[in-house]
Amino acid sequence: MAPLTVVQAWGSTPADNFIVVTLPPADWYDDPENARQYRYWDGTQWTEHRSPKGLPAPPGRRSDDSAGSIFGKVFALLASTWREAVIVAVPIAIGTLVGAGLIYFGVNDAVNVDVQELLDRVTTPGFDPDSGDDKIFIDSIDVTVSGTAIVTTLIGAIVWTLGASLSVLGLSRLFVAANNGVEIGPGAALRGGLHRIPRLLLLVLQAAAAILAVSIVMAIVGVIAPVVLLLVVPATLAIMVWLAPYMTVALVATAAGPRQVGVIATTRSAMAGRWRHVVLRLLLLVLLGIGLGLPIGAVSNAVFAVSLWGYALLTALVQAFQMVVSGAGYTIIYDGIDAPVDPELTPSAT
Repeated sequence: MAPLTVVQAWGSTPADNFIVVTLPPADWYDDPENARQYRYWDGTQWTEHRSPKGLPAPPGRRSDDSAGSIFGKVFALLASTWREAVIVAVPIAIGTLVGAGLIYFGVNDAVNVDVQELLDRVTTPGFDPDSGDDKIFIDSIDVTVSGTAIVTTLIGAIVWTLGASLSVLGLSRLFVAANNGVEIGPGAALRGGLHRIPRLLLLVLQAAAAILAVSIVMAIVGVIAPVVLLLVVPATLAIMVWLAPYMTVALVATAAGPRQVGVIATTRSAMAGRWRHVVLRLLLLVLLGIGLGLPIGAVSNAVFAVSLWGYALLTALVQAFQMVVSGAGYTIIYDGIDAPVDPELTPSAT
């Protein structure tokens, strides 16, 4: 139970006896039902909002926020939410597997040789497309793009994209809620992610428009004054690096930011004076991704040499795993800059 202050007073008659019980203020306290987590007391009663003690502390109990602490926070978050995260990551695993399968059949329909045979041939050590049997094999390939091939490939790409979008948005909502001591469950996380897909689509279209504008400018500059590209290209790369932290925060804001505020406005406000804070932690997450990716890549190459379908299955699982880990990291970064959160993901949610 939450700590209570009890005051007893005994009068000369039973009617004069009284007991005063003072309730504690609203805050996070040890959960009386589970010593391994906190539970939110609203000032009068326990709520259903809980937070595992291994997580970054709920509001009012912030833990170490040094850049290096992000690893511990990520693993603590994953340790406490891995069951829910696995379920929320199912759409990207299924989307990757089904989407890749449809793309495979679409490409297979467009060429007169089996894609598996083509991949086996070109990945064989010593393959030389300019001489011998290898040249004969390459010359025999005839590409005929049919309507069926286009539609199948397009549907595969859409399924793949939708699966990834649903999972990345759902994971962000799940992790943000957990960081705030709220348990929303995988179903609610996925439903919330589904409702945020239009916001993600709008963000992607805005990014695509910006990239298209830059590409047009570079093409014009390349025609008018090619030498200027020596300055434009490095400047463009520098801008992309500068924007990376903003893109990370924008991704989480798309999933878990306030609904009534635009993603760009939320991101710009949250990032004010926090670029260095975000970029340091983002670089550490990149290093973590490289460390995890090296052994995974070795296994993937070995599986690819044996079976294309086995490789597709492994790729689906790996993408789900990488999205879970990166999603937890991005959420920790978002929480660390006190970015605004959807009220549904906070203890004040009703």
